[in-house]
This record gives sequence, structure tokens and C-alpha cells, in this order.
Amino acid sequence: MRGAITSDHGLNFAFPRSYIQTVNINVTSGNIVTQSDNEFIVTHPSFPDNIFHLHVDPRFWDWNSNAWTIGYVISAAWLHHIGSGVDEPSPVYIDMPVPPAPWYNQLRLSLYGVGDQNHNFTLPGMPSDYWRGNFPSL
Repeated sequence: MRGAITSDHGLNFAFPRSYIQTVNINVTSGNIVTQSDNEFIVTHPSFPDNIFHLHVDPRFWDWNSNAWTIGYVISAAWLHHIGSGVDEPSPVYIDMPVPPAPWYNQLRLSLYGVGDQNHNFTLPGMPSDYWRGNFPSL
């Protein structure tokens, strides 16, 4: 389940995954962001019954040299209401700031399209044997 994904670049904007080094989760002040691999959980002490879930596609999260379009980076985004048990799709705004922004080579994911607090998470890097490969010795 996911809400609307929007971006000023357009959802068909393509870029190489290898170019992106970090994911920036942009939220409003007071939110707490926790990470487990490609899943992010956002909570706020003032609203403990609302838990926001954001899943980055695991094929994107793991390092690769493929080109991706912005519209396929997020696999799921929803808000869970503990009291009612209701899940509702949540919108995400995706941005790729360009230099000289301090978060260069980064995808910025803004929940509900607004935020004044940034949380940076490093993506897995290129494997050390990527260019050499695992060739047998002669």
C-alpha cells in the first residue's frame, strides 16, 4: 500500500542507483525516525497511536548499477492508526537536491510533502569486488 508519490522532477525521471549515497527522511520537528534495512518507521511522542511506515524498494536499497525512475523507489508508504487498526496510504514527495545543496547525491523523501527536520541514512555501497569480479585464479 502506498499513497501518491510526487516529485518536481516527474515520476519518470531516471538516475543511476550507484549515484545515490544516502536517503534523507524529511519530517516535521519532533518526529523520531528509526530504520531497519530498507524500512523506516516514523513516530511522534505527541501522537503515539499513529505510526508511519515507509519502505524503499529492496532492489533499489541494495547497491546496483541499474537506472531507476523516481516513481519506483518507494514500494510502500502508509500510516497505521493503532487505536482503530486502520491503515491509510500516505503520500511521499521525492526530491533529488542538486549542488550546492549539502545533501548532494541523495534522495530526499518527505512525508506528506512537508518537513523541517532531516534524518540521513547511508545506502549500502558498491561491493569491493564489483569491478574485478570473482574470477578463478590461473
